[in-house]
Amino acid sequence: MDTVKVATDVCTVIEKNNNKLVKSILLECTNLPPYKSEIRRISNVPVYDILTAIENKLPNSVHEYFL
Repeated sequence: MDTVKVATDVCTVIEKNNNKLVKSILLECTNLPPYKSEIRRISNVPVYDILTAIENKLPNSVHEYFL
């Protein structure tokens, strides 16, 4: 997988759809969490994924690097 291309494509979609109606973003695909910090940077809204769901149920179970 070309991670640079994926990051560019994901960020392009986020930027095109970034508006005041978007209050948060859910990353449904388990391949997307590595791009979470970049998505947060360009969207400025909370970003959720399976790791944040696990952390909400079991605090301190996911290393902060992955949140």
